[in-house]
Amino acid sequence: MKEKNVFERTNEKISNSISLRLLLIGFIMLILSWPIGSIMNLIEERSKRQEQATEEIHKKWGRSQHISAFILSIPYTEEEIITNDKNLKEKVIIDRVMYLLADDLLISGDTKTDKRARGIFEVPVYSSQLNIKGSFIGDEILKSGIPLEDIKWDDAKIHLGMSDFRGIKENLILKWGKDEVPFETADEHMPTSLTGMSCPVDISVFKEKGQRISFETELIFNGSSYLYFSPFGKNTKVEIKSDWLHPKFDGAHFPDQKEIGEDGFTASWKLIHLNRTYPQLITSKIKDLHTSDFGVNFLTPLDEYQKSMRSAKYAMLIIALTFLVYFFIQVKNKVQIHPIQYGLVGFALCVFYILLVALSEHISFNFSYLIASTATVILISSYSRSIVKRFKLIRVLFGSILAVYWFVFGIIQSEDYALLMGSIGLFVVLGVVMFISKDVNWYNNIATEDQETELLEEDSNGNE
Repeated sequence: MKEKNVFERTNEKISNSISLRLLLIGFIMLILSWPIGSIMNLIEERSKRQEQATEEIHKKWGRSQHISAFILSIPYTEEEIITNDKNLKEKVIIDRVMYLLADDLLISGDTKTDKRARGIFEVPVYSSQLNIKGSFIGDEILKSGIPLEDIKWDDAKIHLGMSDFRGIKENLILKWGKDEVPFETADEHMPTSLTGMSCPVDISVFKEKGQRISFETELIFNGSSYLYFSPFGKNTKVEIKSDWLHPKFDGAHFPDQKEIGEDGFTASWKLIHLNRTYPQLITSKIKDLHTSDFGVNFLTPLDEYQKSMRSAKYAMLIIALTFLVYFFIQVKNKVQIHPIQYGLVGFALCVFYILLVALSEHISFNFSYLIASTATVILISSYSRSIVKRFKLIRVLFGSILAVYWFVFGIIQSEDYALLMGSIGLFVVLGVVMFISKDVNWYNNIATEDQETELLEEDSNGNE
């Protein structure tokens, strides 16, 4: 009988030893982690290209909008005693500005969403039309203790803050009492960190107590991502209607009422001055006026690249479960599967993610996942016919891999219950593995039928 060489003896040991085969499967999975990492880098690269396209569209259409309406700036002078260069005290006149917030503020409007494309990438944007109205009352000025003769009544201006005024589509005209005043770009007295517009207004009636001036304007603008508001009224009410189906209400306050349906959402906020951190009249240095802001985020549910990345994070799990199915088919049915065959199946599972990303850039992620997973399962099952050669085992293999793919798909689709679904699923898988493996003798080699017969004969002779 010809003596076996080292490679033949090593191959025989691997073929018959459960432990060595498990170690080899683990080594193959380690090798497959490299293409999986490359695929995740590819997804990140494509995602960055989408971000660049999004930024370009936002820059031209209009960025996220933050509306701060309205603040009334009123310059005044104040005497201050200082010490001069000669160490002598002297009186100087300092120019200061006080800021008055509206007594009532009502913002209502409609926001229509749309999509803009840059290459293969589509980006959601919105167009909004807001009616802003309310009134100012001058009693806070009289209560401030500032002498009326020190107030520059003729230099008062009203300010409208926006985070990106390039999105404005129509000229703004302010109805101030009986007057109509056009807005211009903001001056040095703009009181917030936002850019915006200002216009001069007549507040001479505020010299008398109890006087009120109403205002109103229509603001038409483009924006993207989110729409926020500042509660700059003693009583602030905001009512927004939109056709967006996936709003995320964010900021310092949730809406008092909201309704989300098939046609979009409606939401309303109602706040009083006690709900914010700054007073009606600000005469000292202005601190952050945006700590109490609120609004809605036009959130895009997990986009294609986010879903693809989440799917790729489960790649090693899919590979491990697929190899586990092959391993138990091999152990329980005495099928010989070569490490190269494990490797080819593993690479087929990796190619699934490239196919998924490529398809999802042109069609919906769900449909892409259906096509990519079905094609991969058919490919692996067809290839496995030459390995397993039993139609019953092929069906088990097909069903098992398909179940793994759709289990992962369910986790990806569920944002809130992903951890729960994953935990339950893995627990069930562990239970199935424990049940299937309960009859496996992990210390014995994988014996052929002839070897098992010889062992039984030797055992019976020994007992005799």
